[in-house]
Amino acid sequence: MKQKLLKEIYNTLAKGYDWLYHQAIDTGHWGDIRSTALSSIALELREPINSKWLSTSRNWLLGEQTSVNDTYFHWNEEVWDTAMAIFSLNQLHLNQKDPRYQKTIDWIENLFNKTKRQNWHDEPWETSWALIAILEGNNSQKYFQTIVNSLDWLLSFKSSNGMIIAPHYTAYYIMIFSKLNNAASQYKFQLDEKYSKAADEATYYLVNEIKPDILWNGEAWANGQILWALCYAKRFPVSNENLIDTVVNWFALNQESDNGNWEDEEDTASALIGLCHLLMRMEEIENYDELRRRLRDKYETPDLRIKPKFIEHHSNGYYSVNLSPFLLRAAIIISTVISGIWLILEFGGYLLKLFQ
Repeated sequence: MKQKLLKEIYNTLAKGYDWLYHQAIDTGHWGDIRSTALSSIALELREPINSKWLSTSRNWLLGEQTSVNDTYFHWNEEVWDTAMAIFSLNQLHLNQKDPRYQKTIDWIENLFNKTKRQNWHDEPWETSWALIAILEGNNSQKYFQTIVNSLDWLLSFKSSNGMIIAPHYTAYYIMIFSKLNNAASQYKFQLDEKYSKAADEATYYLVNEIKPDILWNGEAWANGQILWALCYAKRFPVSNENLIDTVVNWFALNQESDNGNWEDEEDTASALIGLCHLLMRMEEIENYDELRRRLRDKYETPDLRIKPKFIEHHSNGYYSVNLSPFLLRAAIIISTVISGIWLILEFGGYLLKLFQ
């Protein structure tokens, strides 16, 4: 049964990636910050570090970033957009010493506790993504108290069954705790046992909440991100093949049979990320390089077809005109003809003067 499930996952991933690539094959991005950030995270799971796809999407995200008096950087003045973008850029190998990285994290942290309730804007969504972004980098030590205070606020919504607000928030908590627990071991932080207990209860709730018709809530973005969190934290019971069968079947049945997508780019990218992490757990893949190799063996990456802008403004202030090979040849021919006519006219004028 395991081999059958693995084959189904690989086939589902191949179709989903094919659709996702072709949504951006002429541009290198997916139209907005959130879609591009999530899609880039999905592509990084199968693309090598020197991939043109990764560098193009990274450059597009950085180009959409806004600075605030060179003190902070953000995207659209939105915590969600900014957190997701900087999380993605970390995956896309942006150096954390780059000022655009740290000043973005500082901007996120600067908005913490504006309501005096130890959160971001009284929003579980923004609070969760802000914590995920901060913990993705090497910021656990610097912002430890902010993180712990935010977790306490999130846990104030925990139900007796282990759920925190909704299934996807419950999964976010598991991911946040996993990242924080790893940092606590590294920096010798002392974490209260209640955080570990809450993660165990959240895991129990999510694993027992799986339903064949909806998994957790019937939407691919949420189901994909919940699966991602459980597998990332190594809390999905991969020994239970019946449970895996339920999960894999849901994604396969809800994938568009003709195109390979789940609704839009965010849904598709989230589903791919979740299934990739499930694949890693099932095959006991310990590093992402091995995952990338296996995925590329199953599906070849298409080439980007980005056409350069006709007139391009460079950072040094100069402009350049980009011509297609056809137009370039035509321009050379026309220039040669004009030069020839000019020489004939000049020579003709010279002869007229000579014989007058």
